[in-house]
Formats: sequence, structure tokens, C-alpha cells
Amino acid sequence: MIDAGILTGVPDRATKVQAPDPLKPTNRFASPQGSIDHFVDSRAKTEEFLRDTPGLRDHAVDSPVGTKWDAYEFILLIGAPSERHTKQIQEAKADPNFSKS
Repeated sequence: MIDAGILTGVPDRATKVQAPDPLKPTNRFASPQGSIDHFVDSRAKTEEFLRDTPGLRDHAVDSPVGTKWDAYEFILLIGAPSERHTKQIQEAKADPNFSKS
């Protein structure tokens, strides 16, 4: 149930939410390319963790919502915001006031 909740709930744009302060953009990467580089590097580390870590379901810790989640569920959580952000970009580009140039 937790897996399904992460996969459907986080990317769902029906409810607009603000990110918590620690997750809000701060321009810490200084440029679009810096953001891309950080994203690619972070995903490479996640992929390495997945290749090198057996038993993702074997250990659980407290989650951001107060219940116990295993490592697999946290991996799902890492990827889910990317889908949500892609949907946000698509919504912005579909707006008739979006600059096409």
C-alpha cells in the first residue's frame, strides 16, 4: 500500500502543495547546468546504491509521514517528484500566456 501511495500520491497534481522549506529552490547550483549536473550525479549515486545494496525490503525506518518505510519505498520517493515536476512544466507550457520564444 505504501508503494502505491508514493507512486500515485506524490506525482498527483490534483492537489497543489508547497514544498517544505528545506526542499524549496535556493539557486544553490548557480545555473541550469549546475542543476542538471547535480541531478545526474545524484541519480548515478542512487543507481549505484541500488546495484550494490541487497535486501531493500529488509530494513525500515521512520518516514516523513510518521510511519515506517523500507529502503525500497524511499527509493520510490526519490523518483516521484521528478514526475510531478515534469507535469508542472507541461502545465506551464500549456498555458496560453506561456512565452513560446
